[in-house]
Amino acid sequence: MTEQTIAQNNRPAVCRQKAEQRLTAEVEQLLLASDDGRSRWTGSKADLYEAIYVAWDTHLIRDEATGSPMLLKQMMVRVCRLMSVAVPANPYSMARRAARRKGVKAASYMERYTHMLEHGNDSPLRRCVRRADHSESKH
Repeated sequence: MTEQTIAQNNRPAVCRQKAEQRLTAEVEQLLLASDDGRSRWTGSKADLYEAIYVAWDTHLIRDEATGSPMLLKQMMVRVCRLMSVAVPANPYSMARRAARRKGVKAASYMERYTHMLEHGNDSPLRRCVRRADHSESKH
């Protein structure tokens, strides 16, 4: 096997790892955002749940008070409330179900996120966050 073949075979794993790191950073930005009631999630709930699950699964996002990896439920509650999305009763089950989507129309969010990064979109998650102006948020 040539070095070029080895590099090509490792490319999907490397791209996915970089995409997971980038997605985790974007989810962390959401967790740190102010809760002013103006942010709305415009993508599917399943995509948001999967994004949070992928970020949680890296164990890189820490609870400020304890320094321990943040619990999935904590992350789900914070981000879902911030984005005006219903908090799932069972975050683990909902997120795993979302990540297992298959097929052309139901590719996992992580697959689509990786694809968007590879094609020049440096913040794919942010594309699904809409900020209302002050007049919209009062209605």
